[in-house]
Amino acid sequence: MPLSTSQVMQQVKFVADLILVYFERSVDPMTKLIWNDQSVVISQDLRILYPWEKLPYFSKDLYDMVSTLKCLSHPNVLPFLGLDGEFSLFGSICTIVPQTTHSNVLEWTVKNPLDIAGMVHLVKLQQIAEGLSYLHKKHILHYNLGVECIFMGNVDNDVQGPRPHISGFAGPLLLSNSVDFSDHYQGETIKNNIAVYGYVCLCLWSGGHIVEKMPLFGEPKVYNVPSYPLYQKSNGRLMPNELWNLIMLGWSERWEGENHPTMREIAEGMGNLHVKLLERSSQQDQNPTIGHQFEVEPAST
Repeated sequence: MPLSTSQVMQQVKFVADLILVYFERSVDPMTKLIWNDQSVVISQDLRILYPWEKLPYFSKDLYDMVSTLKCLSHPNVLPFLGLDGEFSLFGSICTIVPQTTHSNVLEWTVKNPLDIAGMVHLVKLQQIAEGLSYLHKKHILHYNLGVECIFMGNVDNDVQGPRPHISGFAGPLLLSNSVDFSDHYQGETIKNNIAVYGYVCLCLWSGGHIVEKMPLFGEPKVYNVPSYPLYQKSNGRLMPNELWNLIMLGWSERWEGENHPTMREIAEGMGNLHVKLLERSSQQDQNPTIGHQFEVEPAST
């Protein structure tokens, strides 16, 4: 049975409170939250007692409990998570990783056809950007490197050690605008991960398959910048110029060093794109002769 709106919002609030307990340390060392009408005790180092008993690391109960949430702390992260969500503990370090597999992305696009005003997948990308912007504003960062991580793709759940959830991920890794570099995080790798984001945007638009293996840390790889214009395989529609410019904003060839796009720029770009496409969709509804193909201005270089 599908969850009611109130149940979904209860889940959203639970995870939001859970995150803020750890990252803001604004509550007493032992905090009680309510989950499904049961008290959940969370200690300051985020060991979870549910209900009243400490769960072992990676227990099925813990994974199932949080996997059921399918959300983080912001409503616009909920659609991005899709069918899965993961919560893992490494000592006192908390890692919240939203994920969706390649097959889930493709299934999502099948259920939400791209020919509905050409907007559905773009709305999804906008929701990702808004969710990232929220996480950045709340200073919810991954591990201790000042890096804000969100994954699409398969995550290797057995990864242990100081850099959890790195091996086997299939990108993209999105960064905040306050990256604290360490010996393991070099500029080329950071550039590459921004390129991966553009690549996935490209795949979602064109209907192409997201490659099985994205580059890992320490293995920087630059994807060739695609040729504009691009067409959707399903209906031959031309890519909107705004989407192309947004992809090029994040492509690794387009910037050097730390002069890279921030989450604010990406979120603003997504928001502007969404507004323009809504306007075009409304115009098409009022004048059916406009058809489905977007009017596209020459892409900026």
